Amino acid sequence: MVLSGAGTFARLQLRAGASRALEYDGSLELGIYVMQGRVSVGDATLDTGSLGVLDAGDSIDVLALGDETAEVALLGGRPVEGEVLISGPFVMDTPERLAQARLDFASGRMGRLEGVPF
Repeated sequence: MVLSGAGTFARLQLRAGASRALEYDGSLELGIYVMQGRVSVGDATLDTGSLGVLDAGDSIDVLALGDETAEVALLGGRPVEGEVLISGPFVMDTPERLAQARLDFASGRMGRLEGVPF
């Protein structure tokens, strides 16, 4: 499996004890999220619910540890260029887009998130 492109999302399922080599474009910023099980990625061990950020490079080996099937999601893409603005749960690249997101949320166009104070 080779990962490349502007935006990347891949789901990988490994039987207990199985491993998989993944090649990727070294210019991408990638993370690996463990949805189920326990995996070894490089020098790190990640459990269910853990997120790891992959080092710059062009390949990794993912090994399923323990007695259960491991399921991971790989996500990322090209590094963000320019300004990153954060306000509450919103992340945008311009003040105008950030203001529009807040308006869209307040008007109900994004649905409802329980516990969000605005």
